[in-house]
Amino acid sequence: MQPTVWQLFIRSFTLSGTTVGGGFVILSAMERLYVRRLGWLTREEMLDITALAQSAPGAVAVNASLLTGAKLRGTVGAAASLIGCILPPFGIMCILGAVYRFLRNSTVLTFLLPFFRIAVGILLLRITLSLCRRNLNTPYTICIFTAALTGILCFHVDSVWFLLGAAGMTILLYFRRKKQ
Repeated sequence: MQPTVWQLFIRSFTLSGTTVGGGFVILSAMERLYVRRLGWLTREEMLDITALAQSAPGAVAVNASLLTGAKLRGTVGAAASLIGCILPPFGIMCILGAVYRFLRNSTVLTFLLPFFRIAVGILLLRITLSLCRRNLNTPYTICIFTAALTGILCFHVDSVWFLLGAAGMTILLYFRRKKQ
């Protein structure tokens, strides 16, 4: 069943307004909602949207909303989904900015900020573990992950080199399989 433009807007607005932790949290929530619950997208379509959203410049959540809307309802769907995604954080930031102006010297706020950082760290760890469980399922992906993690943490190699290397290896494997 294809959603209406209004349904896209409402779902995007709700996802954006109720998820905390950034774009990767929204991607996980989008997958649960759009693929598993509503059946608007297949798992493969969501993986494609996730890959494109991460590789395009800009916020991952905004890119994913835009791509999802475009996939489901074309240009109008992309606009509706995009606006739905942008409005909640924009409104929240306006409100928080006004409140912060009055509370910036508060001892309570100074006390609570480290706990917010811990909560965000826990959310990111949960997402990381979920992504690892889903994607580290072949010797190839485990090898690339291990090499990248070792290179980044132990030898301080820029992650871009590992992304380029993985892309090159994937292209080589593709053509090798295509030949067979």
